[in-house]
Amino acid sequence: MIKYSILLSLGFALIISCASKDEKLQNNKDYIKRIANEIKFEDGFNTIKIIGERRSVFRSYFISDELVFINEEVTIADRGSSVNHYYFKDDQLISYEQKTILMRDDSLNITSKTMITLGMYLDNKTILESNYWIGSVQTTLVESDVEKVISHAALLKELAEKNRPRKN
Repeated sequence: MIKYSILLSLGFALIISCASKDEKLQNNKDYIKRIANEIKFEDGFNTIKIIGERRSVFRSYFISDELVFINEEVTIADRGSSVNHYYFKDDQLISYEQKTILMRDDSLNITSKTMITLGMYLDNKTILESNYWIGSVQTTLVESDVEKVISHAALLKELAEKNRPRKN
């Protein structure tokens, strides 16, 4: 009887945790749709950041003094360009989308024009859903890639908040 109740409890806990993950994912998707409809281009402001051979121009959007969205355009020397979208909720990165065109990249063994797409929904640092394609090949997203995205998002967030025009 005790084994049965333990198994039943574990099964119930598993169902609740899965529903919780699905709920968080759906809540994030609904929040992003709402933000996308609410923000206007003229409400954002541009910031430029150069890191090595990467030139980043990003536009930040705030609602009620909270950073909610960053649209970043990155030029990678003469090798490619990228458009990245960062969505924030309660000071946390909840979604990241990347579309990159690379002409060549030795680390990824790319020698001709290649499209890279990456999308992920996050709950803190936990991936709720992701997809990662290099060309026509679906690739596994590794933890170091997620850490790089979160770290870069934190840098952009810090710069956006620091350089934000203040209302009088």
